Amino acid sequence: MVGQSAGRGSVTFSASHEDGARAALALRTASRVVWTLASSFPDERDAYFGAVTELPWPSWLPPDTPWAVRAFGESETLASPLFTARWTKDAIREAFARVAREMPPVLPHDPEVVVDVRLERGAASIGLALGVESLHKRGFERRTRAPLREDIAAGIAVLAEINPAQPLLDPFCGSATLLAEAAAVALRVPPRRGDIAEAISRLPAFSEVNTNLIIEELRAQRILQHAPFFGYEADSSQLPHARRHLEFNDLEDDVRVAVGRVPDIKPPGGLPLGLLLTNPPWGRWLDHDVEAAWEGLGRFVKAELSGWRMAVLSGAEGLTRALRMKAERRFPLRIGSVDARLLIYQIRSYPDRQPSADSEPTAE
Repeated sequence: MVGQSAGRGSVTFSASHEDGARAALALRTASRVVWTLASSFPDERDAYFGAVTELPWPSWLPPDTPWAVRAFGESETLASPLFTARWTKDAIREAFARVAREMPPVLPHDPEVVVDVRLERGAASIGLALGVESLHKRGFERRTRAPLREDIAAGIAVLAEINPAQPLLDPFCGSATLLAEAAAVALRVPPRRGDIAEAISRLPAFSEVNTNLIIEELRAQRILQHAPFFGYEADSSQLPHARRHLEFNDLEDDVRVAVGRVPDIKPPGGLPLGLLLTNPPWGRWLDHDVEAAWEGLGRFVKAELSGWRMAVLSGAEGLTRALRMKAERRFPLRIGSVDARLLIYQIRSYPDRQPSADSEPTAE
């Protein structure tokens, strides 16, 4: 597969249909995979309309199948995604009328095929999304408060350089979204994408692609031997949900979760050096409990995990000062409306002390 362009949480591609389907069925870190129909289109309204009508839509949209347009970005004359979606729909309607064909029904709120339009850097691109819903939706009903999106959690695991040969620990595992996605990335466990496979099969251009065979091939790539993966959560009411989450991802035999409160956790002895990957409590406003949790995390890792690496997600400026550690790498992230950071630390066993006067003013 040859990448063409990448956007936030999405991949557009120029490759074989089979490779495109494989990307949509395998990627845990993308929210959309788009089969590009045309790129470098004009983003001026009338010129864009004319270019869209020239495309062979009757051969791309399946008959009698409800569809919709979703647009992203804007230009001077295509000033809103809603207008661009309607303008595109009208252009496609004109393309069908030119060849005296009936256009399939438009169903914006419940389509089975989605036309994807993107305006950026002075040009437009148009394609078909391989899957109707965002790919971060795994089919698991999330009932807990403010969990990470699954694609973001998987991306965090990739940035943290997770390795199946190294132990993985999350001391604030909550409902196990981050822990489950990290383990799945490490072990090459594909997401459940039966609905995506059905959506791909509906597209005429993908009629020769055997999505069931691709799914079986992806499942066969799973890594079976790995170091221990485990998580702790202070709130015992979260653990049943965490266990269901792991079971849904076929990870119930690979990841263990238990009640435990930082900094009092005692991980199993005799483990090789590993990775602590976690999303501690944070927010735009600090309170005593939040800061205490971060202080406890700092004490715990220095006492119990010397030599390990730690990857911590923070969405509050200055919060990581409570760790009294200095990050070696920082990755800026956007979590919803919050500018967050993933910070990577090398854990050393040194005295828990306040930073000296000549040290950096912030641990971030």
